[in-house]
Amino acid sequence: MDKKIKKQSVALNSVFASAGLTIIKLIVGIVTQSIGILSEAAHSGLDLAAALLTYFAVRAGDKPADEKHPYGHGKIESVSALMRQVYYS
Repeated sequence: MDKKIKKQSVALNSVFASAGLTIIKLIVGIVTQSIGILSEAAHSGLDLAAALLTYFAVRAGDKPADEKHPYGHGKIESVSALMRQVYYS
């Protein structure tokens, strides 16, 4: 499998996993009326946003070089990783 396709697949699987966890926690939190579980759902929602950011950064970073970006778009992945690091610290 191509390296670009693998990276995008892993990032997309992360989005699906985060979305699934968020939905499950939200449903359980609503059914049980548990503030703790609802807050975990909100936290998982932030993780989902970070996973989406990573997915779009990987897709954009895999674009080939063009006139405006003669060295490619790979730096966007580094900026995205920095943003995630700031979020998780």
